[in-house]
Amino acid sequence: MRAVGRPTDNLAAYEHYLQGLAFWTRRNVAEDRTRAIAAYRAAVEEDPDFAAAWTALASSQISDFATYAVIESSAAAEISLGRVRALSPTAPETMQLEARWAYMVERDYERGRTLLDSV
Repeated sequence: MRAVGRPTDNLAAYEHYLQGLAFWTRRNVAEDRTRAIAAYRAAVEEDPDFAAAWTALASSQISDFATYAVIESSAAAEISLGRVRALSPTAPETMQLEARWAYMVERDYERGRTLLDSV
């Protein structure tokens, strides 16, 4: 991730984001995946313009759908991805997320690879 200043000025949002990151490191436990996603959601509720939290939320929702077959996570990830696109349309993290979406949700492996090659 790039160092380009503060990701948010909202301390509560940042705290939720960090909690999400910590829970996500133990994502092989369903309860921790759920806690991570809830923490990321709390972060974006606190600061709706917190792009890194939206990116983490979308990424975790994509993984939740693709790896753990949580069907409702696909629709949630699409919404989160839309917010990431709106906040950071040209960021490398956005392109990586787009590639994950194409690869893991749409199963469009060629598009996913093309997107990753463009980062």
